[in-house]
Amino acid sequence: MTRNRSVLVLAVLASLAIGAALPSLFGAMRNRVAPDRQSETLPPEPADGEVRLSAAQIETSKIATATVGAGVITRRITAPAAVKPDPDKIARVAAKVAGVVEEMRKRLGDQVTRGETIAIIDSREVAEAKSEYLAASANFDLQNVLFQREKGLFEKKITAEQLFLKAKAVFMESKVKLDLARQKLAALDMSEQEISALPSQAIADLRRKEIHAPISGRVIERLVSVGQPVGGEGQAKELYVIADLSVVEVELAVPAADLGLLREGQERSLMSTR
Repeated sequence: MTRNRSVLVLAVLASLAIGAALPSLFGAMRNRVAPDRQSETLPPEPADGEVRLSAAQIETSKIATATVGAGVITRRITAPAAVKPDPDKIARVAAKVAGVVEEMRKRLGDQVTRGETIAIIDSREVAEAKSEYLAASANFDLQNVLFQREKGLFEKKITAEQLFLKAKAVFMESKVKLDLARQKLAALDMSEQEISALPSQAIADLRRKEIHAPISGRVIERLVSVGQPVGGEGQAKELYVIADLSVVEVELAVPAADLGLLREGQERSLMSTR
């Protein structure tokens, strides 16, 4: 009786072991029998970071492929920059006479042309120089008439040579004084055209000194105001600073680590931060 019971227990355990092993055996047999069929039905898993798109998604995103070929790899360097006028195209308009600013005709940022009147100074120094020139001019005209008269009389043997030589000496002296007066006006920055127009100028305008723009450009500094004394000792010497901005300079603050990447003729683009 005991022997039969032991045989029964062993039979039950063997059945359980065989039942547990059957699924694994069937799976292995299935893999060996139809490996190609399984590969067709089960897509491989994507690798880490891999994104797979369907044909419709590729078409919608307008993704295309191209053949790899030779090319140039560019690198953009960003650096702060300061735009400055060309030093050779900057003019400092000086007050070459002592006086008081009567008019300032240009504001900061205004455009000016060469020779344009941009300021007027009321100056006693200019009035004295103009008056001296007008007096010298009038005296020269008078002495010229007297000299020509004495010369004609001398040539006709009507007057003595001594009188002729005296008239000639006075005439030459008046000419020297006129030339000196003209040079003084030129030193005060008066043009030949302005000097020639003095005889027809009103007396009230003798004190006025026009300041002209030396170059065409834009006013980048206005240094004085109306009523301010200029040109004298301890007073302002400059009225405006004008710059021709058709040509400018750019100063780039490139890091030392990127200096080796710079070459002459490289393209640069500027972007304002304002």
